[in-house]
Amino acid sequence: MARRKKNTHGAGVYATFLIVYILVLGVVIVFGLSRLWEYAKTVDPVEPESIMDVYIEQLKTNVFEQGIAQTVAAMPHEFQSNEECVQIVEDMLEGDWSYRRRPGSTNESGYVEYDLICGKNLVGKAVAVRDESKRGTMPDNQLPWIVQSNEFYVTGLYTSLRVTAPASYTVRINDIPVGEEYIVERGIQYDVLKPYYSQYPDLPTKVTYEVDHLFGVQEPVVYDEDGNIFVYDETKDDMQYIKQPDAETWAKLEAFAIAFSEQYKRFSAGTGDAAYIINQLKPYIVEGSDLEQRLWMAMDGYGWAHTVSYTFNGATLNSVIDIGSGFYIMDVTTETTVVYPNKGDNGVLHEFDGLTIIARDFGDSIRAVTVENNRNES
Repeated sequence: MARRKKNTHGAGVYATFLIVYILVLGVVIVFGLSRLWEYAKTVDPVEPESIMDVYIEQLKTNVFEQGIAQTVAAMPHEFQSNEECVQIVEDMLEGDWSYRRRPGSTNESGYVEYDLICGKNLVGKAVAVRDESKRGTMPDNQLPWIVQSNEFYVTGLYTSLRVTAPASYTVRINDIPVGEEYIVERGIQYDVLKPYYSQYPDLPTKVTYEVDHLFGVQEPVVYDEDGNIFVYDETKDDMQYIKQPDAETWAKLEAFAIAFSEQYKRFSAGTGDAAYIINQLKPYIVEGSDLEQRLWMAMDGYGWAHTVSYTFNGATLNSVIDIGSGFYIMDVTTETTVVYPNKGDNGVLHEFDGLTIIARDFGDSIRAVTVENNRNES
């Protein structure tokens, strides 16, 4: 039987086709992988936020290992110790920490900036960069992010203090005296003395201190001239700063105030003999003063009887201001009963009048220089 001859031509063609197919497929695969690699370079599988999440967690527990303690120590704090400031700042930064990417900061630059936030306050900045030490071991877009640096805005935690007190007083913060270098305003007039500064320039004044570089809420302690702690009362005027005379001086001034007030109110009432009354008043006024001149001028109309009768019921010395050189400003309340013609119930009025008397102590006597009336009827 004749043996059939194999068709080797077809096999050769198939083998040749297979080789060509493999080569083409290889080219396609290589080309495809190349394109895929190029595409992969444009996709960042690792976002910098991943390392920032870790960083923020570290800040929550080890915030002072991140440079804040060193930052605080390097900042001025003249009235507080370094340890005290660190503790205060630590307490102030106990809130929730978070971060936010700064506008315009993109991954492509390999340099991303973030704001650090504690509670609602912006307290610092962190910079995330690619870890260049890993370059060459992985694709560039897969290089991990690391926090390269941080910066804390601790100056935003500073507070300031402003306090006004008499120039003769002492102000302390944390038991440290506040020096004159912190005075930002001088010569502030007492409200109760404003009418008298032009005539008596040596009257006491106030100063204002302004202190910065304080951490936390600090309260000043004010001491008067005798070293006693002074507590300011916002409901009172500057009279609270003025030290009242000693008991002996007070008694002497009080006796004068009552005696002068009785004679002055009698003269003002316009009853009795004018010449006699003014002679009774003269030992209590400074001779040649404006007060004496005004009293003599009032004598011209003294004949006009505007009261029927007058009774002096007493006077009270309320306060005294020593304005130096033997001069005193006295606040006095007088109590009188006056009968006016054709006024009210038979014209009888009970009056509590205020007098402001400026008097001078001459040693052997006290005499009035000026007097002002403040009438209140009841």
